[in-house]
Amino acid sequence: MLGVVVLISMDGMVSTILATHPNLPPYAFALIVALAPLLGWWLAARRPVAEALTVVSLAGVALLTLTPGAARDVGCQLQWPALSLHTLTAPEPAANVIMFILPVFFAGIATRHPFWMAVVGSGLSAQIELAQGALPALGRACDVGDWQANTVGSVIGAGLALTALEFHRNRPLIRQAAVNRGARLSPVTERAGGHADRLPDLIETRSRPDRDTSGPVTVRSQRPALPYEP
Repeated sequence: MLGVVVLISMDGMVSTILATHPNLPPYAFALIVALAPLLGWWLAARRPVAEALTVVSLAGVALLTLTPGAARDVGCQLQWPALSLHTLTAPEPAANVIMFILPVFFAGIATRHPFWMAVVGSGLSAQIELAQGALPALGRACDVGDWQANTVGSVIGAGLALTALEFHRNRPLIRQAAVNRGARLSPVTERAGGHADRLPDLIETRSRPDRDTSGPVTVRSQRPALPYEP
């Protein structure tokens, strides 16, 4: 019972924060869009971390949508279209957009399939809205507008994941272009075919002797032989 009271209080606190700070969702959205490509490029080589962040973000979605909320009218609002570009900038719809950006973004990085993760995100939102309408005890109401906002967030998250993955795939080409812009490649780099990442192997190969040099070493003179005079 105490847990339910805490969850209801948290739900009311989130609503109060959105009401008193209406500019918070736009700032959060701008921050996510600015940092997501760089974060996704870093996560592309660390898929277990992306998978863990996916689970954590989905747990946050479940906490905000499937736990008891403040008492209000339950049921479903089936107005279509429920949202427009103007209404999406309101605090609550904007928060619903942001709520699904990160789960789809992390899932798109982890699975390498951002498009399908956007579809899954939209379907998951629809299931959440149906559960809210079918369980009056949650004290939440299903709304087509919430599903639309979550779908918009899923599409944005998939787009950010796709951008990060493309940057990760093209990283060798970007590195090669940076090498080619140099004035002149060093002889060692030329032996490596212009690839800086092959230099350690080449240096190791050149420094490793091909035969045993522990015995005496015979030094041959490079001077030409003189003609024989009797």
